[in-house]
Amino acid sequence: MLFDLLADVGGEVVLNLPLPERRARLEHLLVDAPHQLTMTPQTTDMQQVADWLLNWTVAAGIEAVVSKRAGSRYGPGRRGWWKFRTRLATEAIVGGVTRQSPQPGYGPARKV
Repeated sequence: MLFDLLADVGGEVVLNLPLPERRARLEHLLVDAPHQLTMTPQTTDMQQVADWLLNWTVAAGIEAVVSKRAGSRYGPGRRGWWKFRTRLATEAIVGGVTRQSPQPGYGPARKV
């Protein structure tokens, strides 16, 4: 899924162009592209966004809808968009001890 263009086919950097111009160039590049290369859908219709959040994202397994200002330039290293998740998730690292040891993780090496 493609959603933005940072440099044109000739290597021209397009970071300073507004999002609609970058997207138009990306659409032009994809005219004869294989069908596996598709663009993310885009809309300014808030009813459509609500439908995507409530129905489409869950059915398609998509985790969120991203919002950007139409006239925004691409800012390397900073976020100029907002992500609205369809579900909340928490990432965690879970560890456990299977035997008692005076220094967990530093026990004698075992042959495998």
